Amino acid sequence: MAVTNLMYEIVVSTLEEVLKNEKITDIPSADRDDIIAYALNRLNPKYVTSERGLLHGVLEARYQVQQRVDVLFLIYEALYRIRSHPASSARHSDMWQTKGTVILPHIVGQVLDSETLSMLANVDVLLLQNGAPAPMIDDGWSNPYRTNESTNGYYHFWPKYSDSHGSAASLPFTLVFKHPEFKETSLSIDLEVIGAAEPGKNRFLQATLMDRI
Repeated sequence: MAVTNLMYEIVVSTLEEVLKNEKITDIPSADRDDIIAYALNRLNPKYVTSERGLLHGVLEARYQVQQRVDVLFLIYEALYRIRSHPASSARHSDMWQTKGTVILPHIVGQVLDSETLSMLANVDVLLLQNGAPAPMIDDGWSNPYRTNESTNGYYHFWPKYSDSHGSAASLPFTLVFKHPEFKETSLSIDLEVIGAAEPGKNRFLQATLMDRI
């Protein structure tokens, strides 16, 4: 058997799940290929050389939560960028570039019911900076973000870095969680300022537990 990067299979199958969950049927095959390439270029490859190795690797990767979330949100990131720029394609390299030499990492977290530890959908998650909604890196990102079943209760932000922040090594943010059946919850975090060469870097947060009213 030829050497295989099993992450290709993971990315393709996860993309199919996302398209099905989001009921997206009109995406061109060329854009589909661009999404796959975008994710693979930001994931560490994992090579196997046998059928047994491929099977074991796929099963292992599918159930590693952090890697699963990494793949899932890289796909959403690429999908949002493509669909928010309908006049262009991901094949146009300028669409994937971030401006400036420094950026902020992605923020990834999950919201759970504190009693059952089950995921919570329809939670409005608002990212604040200095008391106001934090601007996102482009208009393909939502703030607030509403959790849903297709992403298993996870939320995802990519805040925009501004030169007005000065030379601070990290910046403070606040996350606010709202759901009509649960008590409002907030979480303060600091985001490290990183180089623009690290666009796929994520800040994974511990699950946020919400108490019922």
